[in-house]
Amino acid sequence: MSTDSVDKNKRIMRNTFFLYFRMIFVLLVSLYTSRVVLEVLGVVDYGIYNVVGGIVSFMAFFNTSLSNVSQRYINIGLGEKDPEKTSLAFAQSLTLFLLVSLTIVLLAETLGVWFVETRLTIPAGREYAAFWVLQFSLLSMVCTINQVTFMSDIVANESMGIYAYLGVFEALAKLSIVLALRVFGSGDSLVLYAALIAFVSLVTTLFYIIYCRRRFPEARLRMVWHWPLVKEMGRFMGYNLYGCFCWTAGFQGANVLLNIFFGPTINAARGLAMQINSVILRFAVNLSMAFKAQVMQSFAVGQIEYMTSLLKKCSVYSFLCVFFLALPVVSNIDFVLALWLKEVPPFTAVFVCLVILDSLFVCLSDVLWLGTSATGEIRRNQVYGRSLMLVGLVVSYMILKIHADPLVPFIVTILVSILYLVYSLFDLRMQIGLSVRHYFSAVVKPLSIVAFSLGFSIILICLFVQQGFVRLLCVVAAELAVGLPIIYLKVLDGQERNFVRNKLLGFLGRKG
Repeated sequence: MSTDSVDKNKRIMRNTFFLYFRMIFVLLVSLYTSRVVLEVLGVVDYGIYNVVGGIVSFMAFFNTSLSNVSQRYINIGLGEKDPEKTSLAFAQSLTLFLLVSLTIVLLAETLGVWFVETRLTIPAGREYAAFWVLQFSLLSMVCTINQVTFMSDIVANESMGIYAYLGVFEALAKLSIVLALRVFGSGDSLVLYAALIAFVSLVTTLFYIIYCRRRFPEARLRMVWHWPLVKEMGRFMGYNLYGCFCWTAGFQGANVLLNIFFGPTINAARGLAMQINSVILRFAVNLSMAFKAQVMQSFAVGQIEYMTSLLKKCSVYSFLCVFFLALPVVSNIDFVLALWLKEVPPFTAVFVCLVILDSLFVCLSDVLWLGTSATGEIRRNQVYGRSLMLVGLVVSYMILKIHADPLVPFIVTILVSILYLVYSLFDLRMQIGLSVRHYFSAVVKPLSIVAFSLGFSIILICLFVQQGFVRLLCVVAAELAVGLPIIYLKVLDGQERNFVRNKLLGFLGRKG
């Protein structure tokens, strides 16, 4: 392995450490925060916050589009070691974000207000609260949109330390809010909670701006309009925009369908399920974020073979992160929910299991999307692949009209995620020559061996051990005793096995 590759791998490991430190802390704080929020707001108000905030998230699909644009072009400038190109990409992204945030404010204050007031199922007497939740959620969204250029610069420069610390700050601030509401709250807690969350978003955005201005030379606060770059970004953004619209419409549309057919209590159950799922999926997201800069920069300098090896390794590690964290939760779901919440809304347990199953496929397709985003050839993926989400939303609505079962949108979403994963794989094969056969042998086959072997062990445990702390310990023990040896033998390559063996022997030698 070359010195350059060793240095790149060390950067990935260092960045992964910072991201995991951030994630583990945020995980623990977020789980407790969600419990207190549900306790303070109650099931109905929590459901209102989830669905009304979701309307804002629907409008913020622009956010993800521009995030992909800014990260790609900043990474290309850094990969080519061109300061002027990097600075121009940063400034142009900043300008586009400002224009998009103004556009979304206009849409939210017209179509958004109309939809909340006329189409959502809001309990009598809570219309006022729903309106102000929309307003404060809109402020949070505007802050988030205008901080993404600065976050993209941090990720592109692989400076994950500050990203981790600001995540810790944001988690602690949100925890402080809910604790203060429980102790000192008076009046309408739902409106006050939304207002304070918006304030935290504003403060966090200011921190990002100050840090980037002091640390990175390209992070200058200037508005530019460079037509050649705008056209290039516009083409990339247009396809990305449509893809993000489809994804957000499918994701939030399912939430709206549940509200229309079943009311805010089901929205509360889905919100809690998504909270647990986001915590588990965040492990994979943080891992792919550590790989992202090098995937894009390796493509920019023509290192396609190294790029594809990164994609395969990231796919395997992302899946294993989600799978190993999901097993203890899914196999003890009633025990975990009772331990976490004082009041568990109906359907929460089955919702958690279904969204986690979906995430196993999502984490694989998200890694393939890194490769597609690096090439810039995203039309097929975003126009054709992402349209599957809209098809799934329509299918869910049609089935719900015939058979009103709240599980329907979740099952349809899982099927759509599988189809999108397959489509993404063949699309990337057309772009960079990624071998589908080799992907199956290097990614799908070893992961299937791990999943089936460990899954069979967990089923045996569930048959003979009741849910509780003992079963939780047994599942973790099975992961260590069965899962780790299989990963060592079937997942790691020879170089990785040598690395693990040398580290283990070195550790045992120091102990001796």
